[in-house]
Amino acid sequence: MRTTVVLAAMTMMATLALAEERPKQSSFEAKRTKAAIQMSLDQQASQRATYLNYVGTKILVSPDVKLPASVATTLAKADWKPTGRLAYYDWLNGVTNLRCNGWSGAITKAKAVPGGYVINVDFTPVLAGPDGGDTNALGVFHEIYEVSTRLHFKYVRGSGDAVPQMLHLD
Repeated sequence: MRTTVVLAAMTMMATLALAEERPKQSSFEAKRTKAAIQMSLDQQASQRATYLNYVGTKILVSPDVKLPASVATTLAKADWKPTGRLAYYDWLNGVTNLRCNGWSGAITKAKAVPGGYVINVDFTPVLAGPDGGDTNALGVFHEIYEVSTRLHFKYVRGSGDAVPQMLHLD
C-alpha cells in the first residue's frame, strides 16, 4: 500500500513539473488553436451535410463517343432510377452509416439510328458516410436508352456486373 502511495505522489510531482516547464500559449497560438478546433467543427458539419444531401445524377460522355453534350445533360437532369439499378444496389441499404446520394454515369457507346441514338450508360452509386472519404461500391450497372433527336428518352434495359457485393473504402 505504501509503495502505491509513493508511486502516485511521484507521478503527480512529475506531472506538475512538466506542466511548469511547458511554456504558456501566446494569444496568437491560442487563437490559432481555437481556429483549428473551429475548422474541425466546420469540416464535421460539411461532412454531415454531404452525408445528408442528395446530389442527383451526373453523366459524362467518354472521349471516344461522338454525341451532343445535350444528351448527357438532359439524361442527368431526368435523374432516372430504373428498378433494375435500384435492385442491383439494394444490398447497400443494409450497410450501416452509408447513404446513396446520387448516381454517376458514363456514356460509353452511342450508335446513330434513324431519328436519334441508342446509347449505353454505365452507372455507379455516389455513396457517402458520416465521416466523409470516398466509398465506392464495386460493380457497374449497364443501361441502354433510345434517344430521339428531340431528346426524348426511352429506357430499354439494364444489367449489372456479376461481382461480389463489396465496398472499397478510401
